This record gives sequence, structure tokens and C-alpha cells, in this order.
Amino acid sequence: MAHSDYLQVLSAVEQLPFNLGRTALIALLQGKHSHETILRHRLDRMDVFGVLAAYTEEELHGLIGRLQANGLLRAERKQFYHVLALTERGREELRQPRLHD
Repeated sequence: MAHSDYLQVLSAVEQLPFNLGRTALIALLQGKHSHETILRHRLDRMDVFGVLAAYTEEELHGLIGRLQANGLLRAERKQFYHVLALTERGREELRQPRLHD
């Protein structure tokens, strides 16, 4: 993965009109039109749609896990499911990138 790819993930989470779960976020990053949430909310119109299409689902799962481990993303429980949210540290990283993937 390229060094800046983690910033693409953080940017996508920041730009979303609402928080997504890991599976939907990966579908957005990969540019999957077939995902129900992407279709229903027209997320395919976002600039970040498909921005990491070259990566596998497993690679993106790993990247998101590393972002959580580094405190840049956190999982939040919303009713019956978990969604990913940007932490304050994640916002700071977007403003002034310091980490390497």
C-alpha cells in the first residue's frame, strides 16, 4: 500500500454524511456499486468512491484495523451495529500527517 492510502480512509470517514460500518466503508473505498448502502444513499457520487479500488477487502480490513489500533478511528455502537468514526487524533492526522502506514 502507498504511504498516503491511510489518509484516503480517514478523509472518506470525515467526508461521509453519516458513519458507516467497516463493510460499507470498504465497499465505498473499493467503488462497489452493488452495496445496498452505497446505492440507497448515493454514496457513489462522493469523491472518495473507489479511491482505493486496487486493494482487496482483506487489505482494507487490515488498514482500517491499524488505524483503529493507532487511535485514528474508533468503532461506535449504533443500535444493532457498529460504525466507524474519526477520532480527534484522526482529525489532527488529516490536518498534519505524521504517521506512516
